[in-house]
Amino acid sequence: MKQQVHEEKERKDGEILRSRSQAQSLGQENMQLKKRIEKLETDRQIAIAEVKQQVHEEKERKDGEILRLRSQAQSLGQEKTQLKERIEKLEKASTNQLEKARANQLGKARAIFKRLKADVGGDC
Repeated sequence: MKQQVHEEKERKDGEILRSRSQAQSLGQENMQLKKRIEKLETDRQIAIAEVKQQVHEEKERKDGEILRLRSQAQSLGQEKTQLKERIEKLEKASTNQLEKARANQLGKARAIFKRLKADVGGDC
């Protein structure tokens, strides 16, 4: 009987040792998993921060491009207005020159006509 009790005690002691060893192993595994979770959470936060930074930089780049294009559009609008004014002035100047040239040619034609009339009238 003592033998049985002693064997039973040794068996139970062995189970306790195995359970403690298993508990210690599970505790270590649990710590490793917690560290891994913390690292993954940190990596996730870093990735989110990097994406936010990229989005912010892209937005700033686009805003700068929009400002540049607006400025360019305004400059082109002013240039268009100046070119229209120049075209109007050139058209007006051309019209005036054509009118003067026409009047000059008309005057010359009349003078020639008068001379021809005088020459024809003097020959009769």
